[in-house]
Amino acid sequence: MNKKNQGVAVTALICLLLIAGILWVYYSAVFGETKQEKKKEISVVLYYNGSNGWESLMEGLKQAEDDFSVSINYVMAKEGMSGEEQMALVQKEIEDGAQGILLAASDSMTDYQAIQAEAFPVPIITIESCFDSSSYTHISADNYEMGQTLGKALLEDFSGDKELHILVIEEYMERDSVNKRAQGLYDALGDSVMVKKMKRSSQSADLSHFIETLIQNSGEEIDAVVALSKETLQILCGLDADIMENKRLYGIGNTASIVAAMDKGRVERLVFQNEFNIGYMGVKTLMAEMSGIRETVSDIDFYCVEKKDIYETQYERLLFPIVE
Repeated sequence: MNKKNQGVAVTALICLLLIAGILWVYYSAVFGETKQEKKKEISVVLYYNGSNGWESLMEGLKQAEDDFSVSINYVMAKEGMSGEEQMALVQKEIEDGAQGILLAASDSMTDYQAIQAEAFPVPIITIESCFDSSSYTHISADNYEMGQTLGKALLEDFSGDKELHILVIEEYMERDSVNKRAQGLYDALGDSVMVKKMKRSSQSADLSHFIETLIQNSGEEIDAVVALSKETLQILCGLDADIMENKRLYGIGNTASIVAAMDKGRVERLVFQNEFNIGYMGVKTLMAEMSGIRETVSDIDFYCVEKKDIYETQYERLLFPIVE
């Protein structure tokens, strides 16, 4: 082979190698397996909220889990767990690899600042109930306005009645959400009604027994009973009908048992927030903060309904969530 033919052969070989390389890169890009990006891991730490108390929130969380390709670990505090014990759960989740936390605070007076800097090196967003004077992003409806709306609805129902007597169950007031609802309620009621505020003398006392005994001993002078949390409202909804006879029930919450009680005419007015959006926006906002973006979050919508409203399209999904 002369030098000319030898050069042609080498050039041809180089061209073939280049073509093969290009084809291999193209094939790998189109048909090859792409390395799956590892999902970010977050934890949701919730206070105990009665039986199935977080169904609507869970639906929003699970929808966000799919939409944002994130892995969520759910932690439910035990009934009666203190704020410090709940924060220990948060710390455990961070130690186990959580890159962000959604937290519904069981006690808003917990001194989180004393343990914040080193113990919590990841973004935390509070939902539904936050810490007092907290710098954390918080996602919730306006709880003061929820209580105020419930109070106004009650007065509307009793319009024209004289010497109205209201019994308010003041349990879980350590949560800022419940505390603000109470403030809104009392401001709405003003001095136009007689308000009796009741709560357990000891947190260790059985709440169901306390409420049942309280209602039984309240006599006929009580016209309406108000519950500011799901737990207390669920218990009131489960009392025998004769115990609640001649007493109208008002409250805040949207569990399945509460909605069923309203459907049976046992609850006059119900105020509830869009917990689906709390869950969904919580994940969305936390993912942004994990990327270094601090977003401004608007208040979540809330609604005031009576029996005739609960099957309307705008409320049905929020009152009858389906969680897989």
